Amino acid sequence: MYYVLGSKKEQFFKVLHSQNITENFNAGFEYRTFGADGFYSHQKTKHFNFKGFTWLKSGRYNLIANGLWNNFDFEENGGIAADSLFEVLSNITKNSIAVNLTNARNKWKNRQFLVNQYIDFGKQRFSYGASYHSNSLSYKDDFPDTPFYKNIFIDSSQTNDKLQFIKVANTLGWTTVEPASEDSGSSVKRDAGNASSSVKRDAGNASLQAGLNLRHEYAEYHQNTVDTFLTGILAKGFLGNSSYRKLNWRLEGDYGIDGAIKGNYSASVHFTLKSKSKGLFNVSSGILERTSSLSDALSSANHFQWDNRFKNINTIFGTLEFSEVKRRIKTGISAYLVNNYVYYNEKAVPAQFSNDLGIVKFYLVKDFTWKFMVLKNSLIYQYVSESMPINLPVLIGYHSLYINGRLFKNALYAQLGADLYYSSSYYADAYMPASGRFYNQFEKKLGSYPYVDLFLNFMVSSARIFLKVSHLNSGLSGNSYYTVPHYPMPDRAYKLGISWMFYD
Repeated sequence: MYYVLGSKKEQFFKVLHSQNITENFNAGFEYRTFGADGFYSHQKTKHFNFKGFTWLKSGRYNLIANGLWNNFDFEENGGIAADSLFEVLSNITKNSIAVNLTNARNKWKNRQFLVNQYIDFGKQRFSYGASYHSNSLSYKDDFPDTPFYKNIFIDSSQTNDKLQFIKVANTLGWTTVEPASEDSGSSVKRDAGNASSSVKRDAGNASLQAGLNLRHEYAEYHQNTVDTFLTGILAKGFLGNSSYRKLNWRLEGDYGIDGAIKGNYSASVHFTLKSKSKGLFNVSSGILERTSSLSDALSSANHFQWDNRFKNINTIFGTLEFSEVKRRIKTGISAYLVNNYVYYNEKAVPAQFSNDLGIVKFYLVKDFTWKFMVLKNSLIYQYVSESMPINLPVLIGYHSLYINGRLFKNALYAQLGADLYYSSSYYADAYMPASGRFYNQFEKKLGSYPYVDLFLNFMVSSARIFLKVSHLNSGLSGNSYYTVPHYPMPDRAYKLGISWMFYD
């Protein structure tokens, strides 16, 4: 069980229960709910989530199933109407600042159901899986005739946009079963919530690992006057050696055989070199071609309408990473080259960039410990040419410094410290509530602001209690802190939380 109480009526509650009903039957559920009023006018939000899962084994037969229900309900204010009131008047009451929208609301509903069945025949496994996904989005505004919206296509008295996307998939598969390592123990592990399993087998079997599956997809897309029905068949496979080997390699790929995804493909290669003294090296590279999303191609909403025929998006990528647990370090570099990249331009509508778009990212994670002190550091450097239709901060930093130790004859474990987040200035994408999309803007730079949290954690037995002051430096370094343009970050807030695990 997990509960958090914070400023502005923020509340978060979660409970997770998993039960081994018999040796070969597990079932459980997870429930979450979140709500908050927000710091600014018309900013209330509510979130409900429920997940049920089960695992069943009978001889060679296994069944894993789960269902997910998500409901989001949140007010949309379109950001504050005048940034100067927030930036200059430090003593102003935040919920008195005028906002762009006062009657808009977004509601999202998501439903997912999954059933996977498989039969083991020693070193081989045959499987069948079925899944159902439903996403429903509703955007309403009782007074849409405002300068905030550039266009009104259907009704100037009320916006009542609805969008529904449904996808049903069936998958047939065959795969070899990987032998376990010699030191993995003689246990059988199951986790129905994560739909995973592992069984100890003869570690001396060094045969290649391979798998093939064939998936059929059926999709529906409905939005006002637009009704689209799509089908597709995708073949997917992999070939590699055992992941327990010192040098592990894996080839994998897929190809769209028929339907809307015909001609889509991906191919990648992965190498992992393990060394007890020198750490772990990971190298991967690949190429893929994908059709642009249906929502980017079609829209029939009150404020946005388009019918695009975009070319397929092509991507080439490569990653090199090194990590060593003993020295608590991880570093790597990733590079991406994208052709026909689809983005949302300054008018908040999708467009396609016909030239090549290149992105390079370098990251470094390094932790330091000294007696009872711990310093965690994560640094990211990103490079994107200024002529590209994508905006990213060049530098991102996250640091956490805390002291920790055990008190009262080791009965209590405590942590006291602070987190720091920072990014360099950049033209962060703006947000459009009517479409739920982020789009290019080149009028206001964000970033160059340190965001500091102070925390105190206690752990007694299986219970953990924490106290937190979010955005401790609110107002001390100027009022220039934004999440996206015209949406200031939350001010200083206080939170109290408890997490308690119960075992039987």
